[in-house]
Amino acid sequence: MLAAGAFCLLTGFGAHRGRPFGDSRDGLPGGTVPRPLLLSVTGMGILGAAVFLFLQHYG
Repeated sequence: MLAAGAFCLLTGFGAHRGRPFGDSRDGLPGGTVPRPLLLSVTGMGILGAAVFLFLQHYG
């Protein structure tokens, strides 16, 4: 959820009369920080969800 929120803040996606997803993704600031940061936050979220589900099922 944090990665999705950061994406929306950086690109304006989801705003009232905002840009469509494709335009928002292309408008994401490049460079050395924003994209890797969003990808790492997304990966940590997916990993956290997987650990939670594993522990919920086997714990």
